[in-house]
Amino acid sequence: MTKATPENFTALLDLQRRDTRMTSLAGSLKTLQQEPELVAALKRRQAAINTARQMDGRKAELEKSASETAQKVSDLLARLESNRARRDAGGSAKEVSALQRQIDSLVTQVEKARTQQAAAQRELDAFTTERAAVLPKLQAADAEAKRLVAATQEKGAAMQAEHQQLVSERDAATAAVDNGPLVARYERIRTGGHAIRTAAATRSGPLCNSCGSAMSPAEVNEVEADPSEVSTCPSCGAIFAG
Repeated sequence: MTKATPENFTALLDLQRRDTRMTSLAGSLKTLQQEPELVAALKRRQAAINTARQMDGRKAELEKSASETAQKVSDLLARLESNRARRDAGGSAKEVSALQRQIDSLVTQVEKARTQQAAAQRELDAFTTERAAVLPKLQAADAEAKRLVAATQEKGAAMQAEHQQLVSERDAATAAVDNGPLVARYERIRTGGHAIRTAAATRSGPLCNSCGSAMSPAEVNEVEADPSEVSTCPSCGAIFAG
């Protein structure tokens, strides 16, 4: 049977508190990047990036269309001015007639091109207004995601630092128990299952404060018969250390 003093038990509970915190930190660090709020924000950010790219592409298309229609009008006006100048310079009746037909055709083409230019510019202006209204929302989604990422990284760094400190102090906490057999039993219980579990706990009368189960009167009497003898919870196996 393993024996222990009240001081041994007090130090063992301190070790358990440290180990519990270490286990909690390790678990939290593994799932930190999967926090629902962060995951949702990153999804919104990616959707915002995709939308911004699509809008940039559409803007480039509309700007190209507006530029091309404006250039077409400019080219047609230049040809129209040249033909008018040639017509006004005189020539045979046949030449003047041919030039006039070209001028009439160019006038029609200019009007059509101007209509196309105006339509292209209206579409560009409407899209520019729509884009200006949407961009702040996209930027806000990006900023919120970056804020949460930064906060998560900061939180993770703090948790990592605390975990490393607890790891570095564990040998000292173990030595402070000053009871090799008690520590060995504690470690077997803590790491003996499929996962790290609570290996030392207090009790409130018949209740185990680790698993919450209640002992029978006979079990309580057995536990209390010799306070220096190390006893465990019949249900979860944790050492009663207080």
